[in-house]
Amino acid sequence: MAKELGFKKDWQFYRFCSYGFLKNQRFFEPFFMLFLLQKLLGNYTQVMFLYSLKFAVRAILEIPSGVVADALGRRSSLLFSYLLYIASFIVYYFSDTFYALFIPSIIFGVGDAFRTGSHKAMIIEYLNLKKWTKARTSYYGHTRSWSQYGSAISAVIAAVLMIFSENYDKIFLFTAIPYIIGSILLITYPKELDGKLDDQGSLFENIKYAFYGSYKQLFNFKTLKRLSFVTYFEGFHFAMKDFVQPIMVTAVMALPIGLLYDTKDRTAISLGLIYFVLHMFSALSSRKSSSYPNPSGITGVAINQLNILGAITGIGIAALYLFDLPLMSGIMFIPLYIFLNMQKPFTVTYISEKFTPTFLATVLSIESQIVSIIGAIIAFVLGLLTQKYNIGIAIGVVSFVLFIISVVESFFRKIKDEENK
Repeated sequence: MAKELGFKKDWQFYRFCSYGFLKNQRFFEPFFMLFLLQKLLGNYTQVMFLYSLKFAVRAILEIPSGVVADALGRRSSLLFSYLLYIASFIVYYFSDTFYALFIPSIIFGVGDAFRTGSHKAMIIEYLNLKKWTKARTSYYGHTRSWSQYGSAISAVIAAVLMIFSENYDKIFLFTAIPYIIGSILLITYPKELDGKLDDQGSLFENIKYAFYGSYKQLFNFKTLKRLSFVTYFEGFHFAMKDFVQPIMVTAVMALPIGLLYDTKDRTAISLGLIYFVLHMFSALSSRKSSSYPNPSGITGVAINQLNILGAITGIGIAALYLFDLPLMSGIMFIPLYIFLNMQKPFTVTYISEKFTPTFLATVLSIESQIVSIIGAIIAFVLGLLTQKYNIGIAIGVVSFVLFIISVVESFFRKIKDEENK
């Protein structure tokens, strides 16, 4: 089996899987947009501004947090992020106004910045140590699948918690429990996965060396183009994925289940079910990503194809909603999740092929920074368009723009491939 996979499922493999499973026990996730809409009286502009704020904070701190992780150790960076997450859950519980919600959004964004990139870098570091680099796509796909299994189980637990609780607020307090367990798990990670730089002397010298190496390697047009190419579908997905919540709420109002349950329970059951299905399909697609048909064998080609498929799916979601088919529109989020989770292992492989391991946490943080910037812009645009028009038009516009960008990218990629022949 190990030979077939290209790697061995050892103790560290299961720790990586457990990390992803626990990290995705975000019980608030299936109801987060509804939580904000309830607090802000249905104002989509304010809701999506808070999404943008979270993305913007993460974007600003991505590079510094990646440098700190590379210079001081990735485990410390991840533990700090977990403490911030737990703090944000507590503050969300007590926040009731638009301006009060700024605080947990900012704390959560800082936590995201210190998490993104670090764990992926640890996985790649481990594969380098084990000489399993050829299995990068398969290994990351398997570990990521457990993140999606975690989200699926989390959705079911969230639905149960929602049925037995009075409001959305308490869900945040329950979410702190798996994050405390996850913090303990991180402490058990071996030190060699920290991936520290060669000791340059003082703390200041280590950080300066990390910045210098990152600048030398990253801040050029070619590099930014490479990273932008692999991030805009993910930014698009992050900005619009929670719109499945108001879409499904609209859909379930007409279902027979409404005869048996009140509105709150109906919403909890329906969203718990749709998120369970979304994440189970995501887990399967992530696990099988290395089997994605890619005759060219070029990672970038597979990424671009999935960008196009994601954009077409977004257009389908918008069209079905506009034709007054909200249930079908909600179901169309399933292929959207599938395509993103098939693409993500290819993205990690693509980046690890193009950049040196020493500054990998920084590279992956910059990749995540671009995702955050794109997500912040799209979230803000979605909020304005939804408030002025409706959800269907908002999703349709941003999906069409993504489709045009993807097709143009594909066209120029073909020209480049023909020139290199």
